[in-house]
Amino acid sequence: MLSSRLVRLGQQFVKFALVGGSGAVVDFSTYLLLTRQFPWWLQHFLLANVVAFLLANFNNYLWHRQWTFAGRAGGWWRQYVEFLSVSSIYLLFIQGAMWLMVRVYGYHDVLAKLIAVGVGVGIYFTVVRRFIFRPRAASASSG
Repeated sequence: MLSSRLVRLGQQFVKFALVGGSGAVVDFSTYLLLTRQFPWWLQHFLLANVVAFLLANFNNYLWHRQWTFAGRAGGWWRQYVEFLSVSSIYLLFIQGAMWLMVRVYGYHDVLAKLIAVGVGVGIYFTVVRRFIFRPRAASASSG
């Protein structure tokens, strides 16, 4: 029983990581486009990070709802507001870490972004899985 639950959890995490990978492509592509093509955005790299994050976040929400956590409880709009709320906390962590690494320690902005995103992903998965894409009441024990 425990092993099948761990297998499902592992499968969910792999899907979460694949969706996260697609989100990372959206996030980093948008960030690099803004900061490398437009000098104003490079000077305001944290604002560019917010724009890139929000685009990637919406991409991720759509994929998670339809694939990673398909069939889970919750209405579309309510779930998206919850997802965005939790994601905003993750974004605040990333923003703080990027600011600290770039402004205080002199890291390159892209390296700082990579580190900040990577550090928080496990916690983010756990929170999203448990609080946003909760199992439906009938299958709560299996999820």
